[in-house]
Amino acid sequence: MAEAVVSTILDQLASLLREQVGGEVRLFLGVDEEVEKLTSNFQAIKSVLEDAECKQVKEKAVGDWLDKLKDVSYDIDDVLDEWNTAIQKLRIMEAENASNASNASNASKMVIKNLLLSGSSNGPTSLPTISIVGLGGIGKTTLAQQVFNDHEVTVHFDMKIWVCVSDPFDKIRIGKAILESIKKDAPTCNEFQTVLENIHESITDMKFLLVLDDVWTEDSSKWEQLKNCLKYGSKESRVLVTTRNRKVAEVMGSTNVIEVKMLSDDKCWSLFSQISFRGRNSEECQKLEDVGRRIVKKCKGLPLAIKTLAGLLCFKKTIEEWQSVLDSEMWELEEAEKKIFAPLLISYFYLPSELKRCFLYCAIFSKDYKISKDRLIKLWMAQDYLKPNQNKDMELIGKEYFEKLAMRSFFQDLTRDQGDGSIITCKMHDMVHDLAQYLIKNECFNFEVDDIGEFRLNSYYEKARHSMIVFKGKASFPMSIFFLNRLRSLVFDYHYSNEHTYIDTSKLFDHLTCLRTLHFGYKSIKDVPIGLNKLIHLRYLDISRNYGIKELSEVVCELYNLQTLNVDGCSNLKKLPEKIGKLIILRHLINNDTSLEYMPKGIERLTCLRTLCEVVVRGDKEACKFECLRNLNHLGGELRMTCSGGVDVGEINKAEFKNKTKLHSLCIQLSSLSWDVSNTNEEALEDFQPPPNLEQLDLWGYRGASRLSLNWMMSLTKLRKLYLYRWSGFE
Repeated sequence: MAEAVVSTILDQLASLLREQVGGEVRLFLGVDEEVEKLTSNFQAIKSVLEDAECKQVKEKAVGDWLDKLKDVSYDIDDVLDEWNTAIQKLRIMEAENASNASNASNASKMVIKNLLLSGSSNGPTSLPTISIVGLGGIGKTTLAQQVFNDHEVTVHFDMKIWVCVSDPFDKIRIGKAILESIKKDAPTCNEFQTVLENIHESITDMKFLLVLDDVWTEDSSKWEQLKNCLKYGSKESRVLVTTRNRKVAEVMGSTNVIEVKMLSDDKCWSLFSQISFRGRNSEECQKLEDVGRRIVKKCKGLPLAIKTLAGLLCFKKTIEEWQSVLDSEMWELEEAEKKIFAPLLISYFYLPSELKRCFLYCAIFSKDYKISKDRLIKLWMAQDYLKPNQNKDMELIGKEYFEKLAMRSFFQDLTRDQGDGSIITCKMHDMVHDLAQYLIKNECFNFEVDDIGEFRLNSYYEKARHSMIVFKGKASFPMSIFFLNRLRSLVFDYHYSNEHTYIDTSKLFDHLTCLRTLHFGYKSIKDVPIGLNKLIHLRYLDISRNYGIKELSEVVCELYNLQTLNVDGCSNLKKLPEKIGKLIILRHLINNDTSLEYMPKGIERLTCLRTLCEVVVRGDKEACKFECLRNLNHLGGELRMTCSGGVDVGEINKAEFKNKTKLHSLCIQLSSLSWDVSNTNEEALEDFQPPPNLEQLDLWGYRGASRLSLNWMMSLTKLRKLYLYRWSGFE
C-alpha cells in the first residue's frame, strides 16, 4: 500500500516537471528546487520499500515507519494536487485576462463611454447610435462588453439590453429579445407590431442602453421599424452596435464610428508571449522567440488568432513543434476556403482526438448560446467522449477537457462562481462556432422552428447525429424530424420564446432508437412518454421544467444505461418510480424544486450517484430512510434532507455522512423529523459525524433541549457558512 501511495506522488512530481511549471510553483511557495528534491527523496524511499514491507511483519519499528510514511505521503499528495489545481486555474485566468486586455484599449473604452454618458442628443437623430467596426476576431465584442459592464455606465442608464443579432437579421426575434430583457414576465406575442407596441410602452421616457452585437444586414428597412419604436425612450438613450462592415454602420444610421485597428507588432508579441511562454525559463524563451515572432506575423494583428495559437504553443515544448506550426500547410487554406480561419484550424488540428470530438459537439448549440459547463460535460459523457481513467471520475476528466479547450480560447465569456472561482458558463466566439460547424459538416445542426409555414427537413440532413431544435412562438412540432433516424442527440429548446410547443412523442421512439441524449424543454411534455424504454442507448434524459409531470412512470427504470436524469423544476412531480434502484449506473439525479413526497427505498442501490440534490425520507416500508444513504459515498456538491413523516431524529447517523467526503453543502430540516421526550435525539445530534469537507451546513428547526454540545463542529476545518434556522428554546 505504501508503495502505491509513493508511486502516486512520484507521478504527480513527474507531471510538475514535465509541464515545466517550476516558475509557477515559485509564485506560490517561493522555492524552485523543492520539486526535484522531493522527487529524489521519494525515489530513494521507493527503492527500499519492497524490503521494508517484507520486514514489517517481524519488526514493529519498520511497520510504524511505514505507517508514518503513508500518512506523510497522503498529505504530500494532497498538497501536490492543490498545486496542480492552482496552476491549472492560474493558466485559465491568465488566458482570460489576456483576452480581456487584448485590444480593448483604455482609450477606445473611454471614447465610447464618453459618447454613451454625454448629455441628450441635439443632432439630427433622437437616437444616437455608436458603431464599433473591425475584422472578425479583433475584439469588438470584448470592447462592447467592457463598456456595457462598466460601473458608471450601469449607474447612468435605467436599463441595459444586450442582443446578439448575427445573420440573418430577424426583426421579430430581436424585438422579442429586447422585450424579454426589459420585462422578465414579458407577454408572449409573435406579431411584430404587437412586439413593437410592448417595447414602446416599456421604454417610454426611460434611459436605456441597447447593444446590438454582430450585425450583418445592409438592408436599412429591417432596422428602421425597430429604430422608430426605440425613439420613444429618453433623449439620453443610446444604441451601441458591433459589426465587421462599415457599410452596416452607415445603414444603422451611426452618429459615431469607432474603428478597432489591428494590434501593433509590440502588442501582438506581448499578448502572444504572455500566454505561450508561461512557465518557461528565459533560456527557453530566447530559443523560441524567432519562430514565435514569425508565427505572430501570420496572425495579422488579430487577437483571437494570437490567443488561440499561443494557447496551443503553451503546451508545445520543443522548437521543432513550434516550427511545425509555422510551416503548416493550413495557412494556405484560408485563401482557398473563406469559411476557414487558419489560426483556429491549426489549433484544432493539434488537439488530441478526444478533445477534437468534444469541441465539435459544441456545434449543436446556436451562436451566442450560454453553455453550462456541467451540462456540457454530462452531454460529452453521454456520447462516450470522455477517455476512461481508473483513478479519476468521468466528471473530473470532463472538467479537464473543458479547461484545456478554454485555455486554447475555444471558449470565451467565462462566468465564474463567486466562491471558489470555478467556471459556470461559457460561450463560443462566432468564428470558433463557424469552424466547428464547418468541420462537423452535416452531422450536427441546430434549427429554429417558427409558426410561419411548415418546417421540413430535406435529404441533406439524413446523416445528422446531433440536433437542437429551437421553438419560436407557437411553432408546430416538425414531424420530419422522425426521418433523422441516426440521431444520437436531440435537444428541444425555447431559447427565444416564453411560449411552448407540446411535442408529439407517439412516433418519436419508433424512429429515433439510437438516441443517447434526449432533452424535452420547458413545458414541452405533460407526462413521461410511453415507449421511452425503447431508447436502450439513452444515457442523458432531461425533462426539467415540465410542470405537468406528476410522477415518473416505471418505463424510466428500463433505461439501463442512464447516467443523468434531470427533473429540476418539475414543481408538480410527487413520485419517482419504485424500481428506480434498477438504474445502477445513474450518476446524476438532479431534483431541485419538485414536490416529491418521499424517495423510493431503491435509491440505496444507486451507489454510482455523484449528484442527488434533495432526499425526502419517510417512515413507510417502501420509502427511503436515513440508512438508505449509507453506501452513497460518491455524492458531491449539495444535498438537502427533509422528512415527510415517521422518521426519528435519532436515525440521522445511520446515513454515515462522515464517509461522504465529496459533499460540500448539507442542509437538514430537523423540524420535519420526529422528536421524543427522551435525550436520544439530543445525543444523536451531539454525536453527529458530518461530511468532513463541508463548506456550508444548514440545520433547520431544532426542537430539543435548551443546551446542546456540538463539539463535532471543530472538525469542520473547511466550513465557511453555518446556518441555524428556527432553533426554538435553544440557549
